[in-house]
Amino acid sequence: ECLEAILSSISEGVITTDSYGNIDHLNSTAENITAWSNDDANGRPLEDIFCIQDESSGQLYPNVFQEVLKTGLPMGKERGVLLNTKEHNQRNIAFNVAPIFAKTGKMIGSTVIFEDISMRLRTEEQLQKMQRMDSLAVLSAGIAHDFNNFLTAILGNLSLAKHSLDPDHKTTQLLESAERCTQRAKQLTDRLFNFSKKSRS
Repeated sequence: ECLEAILSSISEGVITTDSYGNIDHLNSTAENITAWSNDDANGRPLEDIFCIQDESSGQLYPNVFQEVLKTGLPMGKERGVLLNTKEHNQRNIAFNVAPIFAKTGKMIGSTVIFEDISMRLRTEEQLQKMQRMDSLAVLSAGIAHDFNNFLTAILGNLSLAKHSLDPDHKTTQLLESAERCTQRAKQLTDRLFNFSKKSRS
């Protein structure tokens, strides 16, 4: 009862197996993550309940109990692993499998400790998007500032050129047209400024 209380209070999922790799216990967190009840999972092979695959390739992992049995060493991954639940959903998990040894040195079972990291990964993805947007905003502000300087210089030269000509000179109309186009270009730089301000606010 004491062990059960301890396992139930752990925020990670815990699965224990016997020396044959068959499940003998799931704590409540493991039940919630896998959608298997302890009663239904008891006695089943670990790979039936803890069915995991590589997120990138989609390939199923080899039987983790057999891997630990073969090497006698713990194994695990921090990310990039999908757990297939009883309800045919997939969850991103981090896991660690460790052998359990008797005093004689014989392996008598294993312990699987895992956690659902789906929410953490979504949060990280959102933060990365925000960082990319912030970088884009800084870049757009810099571009807008440089373009605004160029366009101000162009407008100044167009104005000087226009005033050095007779108002009826045919080139004056061309200069006025160039001024209007340059003013529209300045409006675009203003939009870039506004975009950068909104993205960083």
